[in-house]
Amino acid sequence: MKSIFTTLFIILSFALFAQQSVQQSMYMLNPYQYNEAFAGTENSLIVTADIRKQWTNLEGSPGSQNLTAHLPLYFLKGGLGFQFENDELGATRNTSFKASYNYIHSISEQFSISIGASAGIIQQSYDGSILRTSDGDYEPGAFNHNDLLLSTLSQNAIAPTFGAAVLLQLADLDVGLSANNLTESNFEFQTDDLATTFQQQRHFTVHAGYEIDLGDFISLRPTVLLRSDLAENQIDLNLLAKLDEKFLLGGGIRGIQGPENDAAVIIVGIELNEHFTLAYSYDIGLSSLNSIQNGSHEFLVKYDLNKKLGGGYPPSIKYNPRFL
Repeated sequence: MKSIFTTLFIILSFALFAQQSVQQSMYMLNPYQYNEAFAGTENSLIVTADIRKQWTNLEGSPGSQNLTAHLPLYFLKGGLGFQFENDELGATRNTSFKASYNYIHSISEQFSISIGASAGIIQQSYDGSILRTSDGDYEPGAFNHNDLLLSTLSQNAIAPTFGAAVLLQLADLDVGLSANNLTESNFEFQTDDLATTFQQQRHFTVHAGYEIDLGDFISLRPTVLLRSDLAENQIDLNLLAKLDEKFLLGGGIRGIQGPENDAAVIIVGIELNEHFTLAYSYDIGLSSLNSIQNGSHEFLVKYDLNKKLGGGYPPSIKYNPRFL
């Protein structure tokens, strides 16, 4: 019985963590990833790839890969977007694909409202051969968790996922709210004669960003991002500067939660040309995990077609044209 409770704790810890939105330090460079209402607001085809390895040197630490693409659909007064994401933590993996549509309504030349919705699937899996229980038998030639709820093989389950978002853009200010896993669909795992169910956890993201133009050489963009499942909240604060219309330099605090912060963030980047932007961030650990990990690394590549697509008229506001 003790091993069953131990196993349940391990799996639930993995599952609950993995079902939260992937945490990334350069969220301001790919806003569509956390809010589908950004689709089409840049009036161009935007493709962004992001790779992150968190808490290096810590065995089983989180790692994620994300690919997004979105573009305007003027004849539908909105935008279309796609997102592929792979998130790994210990013995677990979440792989998802989502598509979204965003309706953009321009109230004036300075003010617009966007409303987006997404739908997709998530495959959650765990590798039972990686896990260990306190009462398991792992001698040479034997491999048994001695736990009816835990398989020694890989297990997979698929569930649908749905999201919704709203975005307000007023001149240089943007404020948004998004919600993921709205229906809290279940993952059903079957181990021998027993079934185990894990429920997706609904969570919300609130963000705000403002662009400050200080002249031809420098512009600043402070941003704040709040993630919440209505039980726990986590805040990210960042300031990103663009120098000489080409170089990116920024920093901030990631994972503000109660008395302890997760990391201090350093961001550097460069616009290679009118189409490609490269960026890198390094997280310096501030939490109690700092003694057993060597920070987090994140790489981002962004492609901007940098031209209007199709016919019709684009929205009156182009979101954050300097940084994105």
